Amino acid sequence: FLMDFFFSSRRRHTRCSGVSWARRCVQETGINAEYMGIMSVFQTDRKEPVFLVKEDNIYYLVLNDLPQNQFNAEFLNQINKNLDEVEKAPTGTIMITVSTHDKNFSTGLDVKYLIAGSGDLREQLLIDLQKLLARLLKFPKPSIAIINGHAIGAGLMFVMCHDYRIMREDKGFVSLPEILLGMPIPPGMLASVLGKVPKHIVKNMVFTGQYIDGQTALRYGLVDKLAKNEDLIKAAKEIIPSFSYAAKFTDAFVQIKSQMFEFEYNKLINEPLDAYTSHFARHILGKQKAKL
Repeated sequence: FLMDFFFSSRRRHTRCSGVSWARRCVQETGINAEYMGIMSVFQTDRKEPVFLVKEDNIYYLVLNDLPQNQFNAEFLNQINKNLDEVEKAPTGTIMITVSTHDKNFSTGLDVKYLIAGSGDLREQLLIDLQKLLARLLKFPKPSIAIINGHAIGAGLMFVMCHDYRIMREDKGFVSLPEILLGMPIPPGMLASVLGKVPKHIVKNMVFTGQYIDGQTALRYGLVDKLAKNEDLIKAAKEIIPSFSYAAKFTDAFVQIKSQMFEFEYNKLINEPLDAYTSHFARHILGKQKAKL
């Protein structure tokens, strides 16, 4: 149902780890060693849904709730827990968000979790998700999202709250498909996208639910840069010098972001749910339990 109907995973990602795996992949595919060395750290046998990897002044926020990195209460809790640690990091820190899955960055809300829960649980998840988006909008460390797979619905909104977005050029789609599923979009979550992209583009996205490839996403302003899969980490690192002063003067950086995104932040925090979205979360979604 809903997101799972469109993005059910036909196969689970093959997870490998270790230097031998990285070396073999380099030999067999020709992918550059720097990329494979870093990705071999991400693609480990670690079971946490979210974890951090530190490299010099970079904190990689690694999404690892495979295969779809969908938002439920535990996933949100783990993201916030790791963001707490990044916030405490020294001045000059940059955060790069990545996924260990080569197909999905995040396919949005965990709708099965929502449907199975109570009306209070469904409402609270939407509220908590918007608090996370608001937190990212004002996050004191410059943030870069590497979109190496699909970013759908809430997954795209999560991406849009980062300061810079790099997408794989040859694979993956971004979309706001709620209308295809008969779902409303909470006002704060819609505002998080409207704050970054012209209104006429968002209108076409939310009215049609279209799936947008990398080239179109770049043209629309949904992402800032495209890169080949093997160059995504390198592309992110090339951007870091541009954020050196933002990373150094964090108080000023947060103040500027607060001014830029004051409307979106207030929508996310103070108006998380309108009447129809609340009704939908409490009553309409609950009627789908029989379909699970």
